[in-house]
Amino acid sequence: MKEIRFDYYTSLFDELCDINDFLIIKLYHEYSNGIRLNVHIVDPLPTNHNLSHISSDISSQDNPKQLAQIIKNTDYQLSSLAFNAACMQGLKHAFQLLKKLRYLIQFNDSKSSYYEQLIDAASECNLNMTQFRKDLHTDTNLLQQLNINKAPNKYKMVGMPTLMIRIDGEKHLFNFSDHKKQADYDQSFNKIEKLVDDFNHPRTHLVKDIDFYLKYYEDLSTSDLCFLSEQSLEFVRSKTRDKYRRGEIVRVTMNNQIAWSRSLSSFKIKRDGFLINGMSIVGGGVAGTAIAYLLKDADIPFRIYEHKKSNLDSGLGFILMKNGIKTLASMGLKNELFKKANKINKFRAITPLGDTISSVKITDCMGISRKDFLSIFQENINKYNITFGKKCTGIQYKNDQINGLMFENEIDSSFDVLVGCDGINSTLRNHLHSEPTLEYLDEAEIVSMVTLPNLDIPHDEFLKVIDVEHSISLGVVPLKNDQYIWFIQYNRNLFPDIDKSTQSKIDFVDKLTMNYPSFIRKLVDQTDIEKSYMWRAKRMDLLPSFHKDKLILIGDAAHPLLSLTSQGANSALVDAFILVSLLSEQKDDESIDDIF
Repeated sequence: MKEIRFDYYTSLFDELCDINDFLIIKLYHEYSNGIRLNVHIVDPLPTNHNLSHISSDISSQDNPKQLAQIIKNTDYQLSSLAFNAACMQGLKHAFQLLKKLRYLIQFNDSKSSYYEQLIDAASECNLNMTQFRKDLHTDTNLLQQLNINKAPNKYKMVGMPTLMIRIDGEKHLFNFSDHKKQADYDQSFNKIEKLVDDFNHPRTHLVKDIDFYLKYYEDLSTSDLCFLSEQSLEFVRSKTRDKYRRGEIVRVTMNNQIAWSRSLSSFKIKRDGFLINGMSIVGGGVAGTAIAYLLKDADIPFRIYEHKKSNLDSGLGFILMKNGIKTLASMGLKNELFKKANKINKFRAITPLGDTISSVKITDCMGISRKDFLSIFQENINKYNITFGKKCTGIQYKNDQINGLMFENEIDSSFDVLVGCDGINSTLRNHLHSEPTLEYLDEAEIVSMVTLPNLDIPHDEFLKVIDVEHSISLGVVPLKNDQYIWFIQYNRNLFPDIDKSTQSKIDFVDKLTMNYPSFIRKLVDQTDIEKSYMWRAKRMDLLPSFHKDKLILIGDAAHPLLSLTSQGANSALVDAFILVSLLSEQKDDESIDDIF
């Protein structure tokens, strides 16, 4: 068998290259036996600009200077190295990385270096990040294996993307930059097939089952699936529609186009399975708006009642962790999240003098303001389905069954299911269980938000000052658009004189941070402390059940969590998804009680 090598030259900024990737994927699967594939990203990005990032990041690894010199003395792009490092864990990861890189580069703010965007993209591709970093930074053999030509233009490439096929020293160029329609790709694919077949290279079985591609690749459009599987548009539309209604795949938006990805959740929302005809939701926070989004997608009528005049004006922000991010991905909203949330890649603990105590890399962690987070849902929910300034006063019963939701001047009886998402001080919880006791704890917190351009701290780092002398910690969480949340956690027994008055908070914060690093002082000085929140931690024993008749509690209304765990918003998202999934699987002979 003659050796055949595919050298694929592509770009991160040309939308056509994103489309063309699937031609390469299809070729690779058809001729995988004996084909050597190298992918080269040839964008004119300044590699030398990123050398300080690379060297500092791998300072604990072997020969960082040697690696930097190798990169500096060649035209190898960091993205090409990353692709091939991802390839070590499977082709699907590598092409997924390319797609994520293109998307992240469009939406990351200007502070993000190319290296940081690459790491962000890699962390979203189900890669073993420890192995990926090792392959990317320390395997000099990988650099030698790539054998990328320093000047691809000597082969008279006229644009990206371009495929070079080398067979026994002969070079054959296929340029796709002028392709406008599917027929152009089909024609090129047939030409490449003929070239390879003429050299008697055996084909492997061409996979025509779209389930195969949906299992191994993310964010595939209908046209992508048609091309890869060689199935008709009508067949692919029917297949994806059925899988979507069964909850096996999710619908996502990529570059203003609909695409499909496999659902990551073990719970499936069967969009044709609902028996309920309507839901009333008390509370327009994270859980309430998440449920509303899922119900709207399944065409189930709902009404949200929020006692505040706006659910976007209260609260500051939070950290999303793996369970919350995974749930958003299962809702098809991961790309929307990346537009509005800030990826956090490191945690660092320091002393009040600024000395580092510990520094670790972290994955699956994002900082986002509450306003930006809720807007992800509310952009897709009809505003007329949300009633603000409406406080629930009780529940109406008829024959010992819940019959209505009571307000000051009216009763809502239109629901089959009533969901209490009204937070830690839930009104509806008292109707489910008599006098559940909330216990105040000694831990308290002052939380603030400030917009501060050019703050001298890494924008992808969650920072915490550990003040042992005062038994206090001060954390800084970077968000998008130069916003920061900072908080002070303390024991009320040690500081009994602090109250909610603005002056009391100012005096406490100023005295505490007087000798802290300058960037902490800058954060404090630029913050409007009058708008800071002061919270005292509460706990509650686990309820015997979260539901009764038509009423279901979720989020903090069901199981209050300490703010120190950063799990309040994350668990509320998971609760919302599981609840809607269970309702979608309700059988004809089951009551609401039965499905729980």
